[in-house]
Amino acid sequence: MNVKQIRIRRKMKQGELADAVGISQGFLCDIEHGYATPSLRVAMKLCKALDVSITALVKEDVRAGGGESTGHTTKRSGEKQPGRGSSSAKKSRARA
Repeated sequence: MNVKQIRIRRKMKQGELADAVGISQGFLCDIEHGYATPSLRVAMKLCKALDVSITALVKEDVRAGGGESTGHTTKRSGEKQPGRGSSSAKKSRARA
């Protein structure tokens, strides 16, 4: 969903939209950059605040070349992911 494009077209600041939806500006930033996927409840609040249908948000994403949403939140690059230790840690575990 390309919330950022719609927000900019509506001449809204990120903080204004976040306040209207009841989420933090940081979470909205994560949604806009694809680091997080909003719940259905938050997506519906975004629709109301931006005065668009849920279909319009999805169509905007498709036109912008966005991928399909899996419904899962994603981690920022550089964050540690479970089960991904360094190779030396793996070697020491293998010896144990």
